[in-house]
Amino acid sequence: MKVIKRDGSVVEYNALKIVSALEKANKEVQEEERILKKDIRRIIRYIEKLDKKRILVEDIQDIIEMKLMEFGKYTLAKKYIVYRYNRALVRKQNTTDASILSLIKNKEATVSFENPNKNARLVSSQRDLIAGEVSKDLTKRILLPENIVTAHEKGILYFHNADYFLQPIFNSSFIAIKDMLENGTVMNYKQIKSPKSFSVACNIMTQIIASTASSQYGGQTISVAGLGKFLHISKQRFQEELKDSGLEKVELDKISKQRIAAEVEVGVQTIEYQINTLMTANGQSPPLTLLLEMEEDSYPQETAQIIEEILKRRLKGMKNEKGEDIIPTFPKLVYVLTESNTGSGKYADVTSLALACAKKQSGFRFLSKKVALEEYKKDVVLMGNDHFLFTKERKGCLNEGVVTLNLPQIAFLSNKNEEEFFTILKERLELCVDTLLRRHYALLGTSSIVSPLHYEYGAIARIGHDTKVDVLLKEGTATLSLGYIGLKETTEYMRGSTLYEKVGKSFALKLLKTMHHFLEKAKEQHHLDFVLYATESDKVASYFYNLDKMYHLGNMEKYTLGFGYDQAYSYIERLKVEKELQLLSNGGSVSIVLTDEIKEEKEFIETIYHTSLYVEVRNEGENV
Repeated sequence: MKVIKRDGSVVEYNALKIVSALEKANKEVQEEERILKKDIRRIIRYIEKLDKKRILVEDIQDIIEMKLMEFGKYTLAKKYIVYRYNRALVRKQNTTDASILSLIKNKEATVSFENPNKNARLVSSQRDLIAGEVSKDLTKRILLPENIVTAHEKGILYFHNADYFLQPIFNSSFIAIKDMLENGTVMNYKQIKSPKSFSVACNIMTQIIASTASSQYGGQTISVAGLGKFLHISKQRFQEELKDSGLEKVELDKISKQRIAAEVEVGVQTIEYQINTLMTANGQSPPLTLLLEMEEDSYPQETAQIIEEILKRRLKGMKNEKGEDIIPTFPKLVYVLTESNTGSGKYADVTSLALACAKKQSGFRFLSKKVALEEYKKDVVLMGNDHFLFTKERKGCLNEGVVTLNLPQIAFLSNKNEEEFFTILKERLELCVDTLLRRHYALLGTSSIVSPLHYEYGAIARIGHDTKVDVLLKEGTATLSLGYIGLKETTEYMRGSTLYEKVGKSFALKLLKTMHHFLEKAKEQHHLDFVLYATESDKVASYFYNLDKMYHLGNMEKYTLGFGYDQAYSYIERLKVEKELQLLSNGGSVSIVLTDEIKEEKEFIETIYHTSLYVEVRNEGENV
């Protein structure tokens, strides 16, 4: 029989622990209140005759209390109950004092563990971080059940962003900027009408981003295709202003192009500088991702010009406070590959510029529209830099939150026994889904007035004033992400083979299929979009690794993200295998290619376009 402890870990049943506990309790009461050894044996026999393969430690303790009462040992039972109660109080004690004082005094602290973009020394950041510490404490002691808290503390799972769980606030989003700009919006109770020029549209867009970023804790994505119409409007205005000038058509076209180029430069510069100088209410620059895509029905020529300017500015870089050239962290750039910008497409030259950016700035990403439509039969919407939602309708959407599962720990506990591995996995998947439901329930019943720009004025939807957001927390608009860490290490430990060999690949596919199918069943049961996500957080990987190392589990060098990286295989070989893994990771996953692997640029772009949904280019020697 296996005993499931409060933290979710599994140990062998040991009757001697029951004997020891009751003998210690006997010493705390008068002799006539003590339990006899034969009665202790009766309790043990009762538990063992249940013939359970697995039993909760709380159930064992409940049985002991019940039997003590049956034997008339009421004082002993009371002592036992009080002891359990006191232990529960210890586990629920306040945990914020030391971390908050350490934060304020600028001592080493772990309060900014989850978000390295926040400077814990700035008072503007400290206010958010202090509020986060209070939220984490209340989440741990009151809002989450003990089994979830202890599972997090033992590295079974990772409950992301407990520092925001106290408030009705979600993770990442895709902002419907096209709708907001074309149909107007409201900010700070002031009506914002549709702009009449590209430069004004860029300015309004950055204000929208700063405002919405203050009411969520994850990243945001906007598609620059939403700006194409406004560049077209600017072009028409310039042409109208010049038509009575008496100049020849050639000269008119030349001046018009110059004015448009200047307008594009100013607008794009506004986006870059605003995003890097604005500070949101949660103490950081808006974590924005620009989706560089050319939609055929949304002024593709103008959009291509905007994208080209964004890429040129990224190649140029910015100056830091010392006047040194730097590549800004935000906005992150994701370039969408389509038929029109690959091969001999009309905008293939823009793609060449994107690849130049990718080689200069590590972390540049490419997304294949072809793979999305062919394999998923739907368009992919990006929320933040890494969360996917597949939909037939392009609209605002959000990710409610993430819970990440520690796969290597399951492998170590199974001791390479595959049947035991999947038994433990399924138990932990149930716990993860229950934990994700806590995220969902925390948002249910929330009124749209908590963030009007998101819910009432178009960023996500326009559901009306003081309306419950429940109508948005459903399939097709909101996702709940089950993340995983250490797929590479788990596969190699269980099968002694890499992901790219037949034996290792079959195990990795079986593992992800099991998780994917489990979430699909949960989706059917709860009518919620549970998705599988290759968690992108070095911090979480380190958290799991360090805890497992402390508990003497495994002897790995580290836990990697996503599918890891194996230099023994070419990127073409890796992407072909990882495509199958990406298809199962429908909540988000990215493949890695290093810059020094890209010998033939056209071959690289064509490989991604036809083979891989999502690829990140990193510099040689960077941590992979």
